[in-house]
Amino acid sequence: MEGNRLLLLEDDGSLIDGLQYSLEKNGFRVEVARTVAEGRSLLFGGSREEIPYELLLLDVSLPDGTGFSLCEEVRRRGS
Repeated sequence: MEGNRLLLLEDDGSLIDGLQYSLEKNGFRVEVARTVAEGRSLLFGGSREEIPYELLLLDVSLPDGTGFSLCEEVRRRGS
């Protein structure tokens, strides 16, 4: 059985390692993006209109923006 898909948007390597390990150990499938641009690509880059994740874990402060801005974009698209 496959776990729920999560998108982890985080740029701190040590936090990524710990969160990814813990989440995967508990049955979640985790994909990691280190920038808002990478997160946007994973969320909206495919041909699907539906967001392919059950949960987004978003860092507030990233090199190219904030998790808040990405969250607002997801909401504007109706997801």
